[in-house]
Amino acid sequence: MANRSEFLKLKQSDFWKGLIVAGFSSAVSTIGAAASMIVDFSTFEWSTLLKAFGIGAVIGFSGYISKNLFSNSEGKPFKKENNE
Repeated sequence: MANRSEFLKLKQSDFWKGLIVAGFSSAVSTIGAAASMIVDFSTFEWSTLLKAFGIGAVIGFSGYISKNLFSNSEGKPFKKENNE
């Protein structure tokens, strides 16, 4: 498959897709933090939401990039390319 990166290599598209995943992850973690604050009836703090957003973005981006870095062009993790 030509659309996937080779084992231990990344394409530029992996970076952009990683940013998209980071955006979704940060949105989900921020919504979760906000819902938690609403349910607990605690004071609303923007700093908590900002931390949740940052943590979600870092985890989402690093997870996606790591997955693509350690999988081959067939999507198999920790396997070298089959150059047949």
